Amino acid sequence: GGGFAMSHLKAALFAVMGPSVLANKIAAILVAAAILVALVAFAREHLGRHDGDVVGGERVAWLAAAFFVLAPENFVRFSLLNLGTHFEAQLFALLVLHFALKVVREERARTRDLLSLGLAAGFGLFMSLTLIPSLAVAAAAFVLSRRARVFGRETLGALGGFALGAAPLWTM
Repeated sequence: GGGFAMSHLKAALFAVMGPSVLANKIAAILVAAAILVALVAFAREHLGRHDGDVVGGERVAWLAAAFFVLAPENFVRFSLLNLGTHFEAQLFALLVLHFALKVVREERARTRDLLSLGLAAGFGLFMSLTLIPSLAVAAAAFVLSRRARVFGRETLGALGGFALGAAPLWTM
C-alpha cells in the first residue's frame, strides 16, 4: 500500500513539475520532512517531560531531530528511494504512538484525538504491515487505560477513524 500512496504523491509532483528526478527527490524530502516534524512534536510532548519541565522536552526534541538528520548512510539512502515501505511507515508509527499517548493520558479523550488515532492507525496499516507492533502497543495501552469502558464511545470513535484510514485496504 505504501508504494501505491508514494506513487500518487510522485504523480502529483510530476503533474506540477513534469517527470524528473527532481520531482522524485522532492517527494522524498517532503516525506522525510513530515517524519522529522512528527518526531520533534512527539519528542517535545511525550519525552523528557518530568513535572512539567518543558525545557527537558525541548532538549529531547532537538536530540531526536539531530539523530534523525545525522542518521547512518544506509538509512539516508533508503529514505531517498521513497518506495513507500518501511521508511515512510515511520510517520504513521509516530502518529499512532503520539495520539495513543494523548488518549491514554486523558480521562475522557477528545473526539479529534480518537479519530486521529484511528486514521493514523488505519492508513499506517495500509502503508506497511511493519506498523503492527505500534498498533499492538497502542491498543494494549488503550484497553488497559479504559478497562470497564473499553466498549464505549471512545472505542467507536477510534474504530471509525481506523475504518476510514484503512479504506484503501478494503478497495484493493
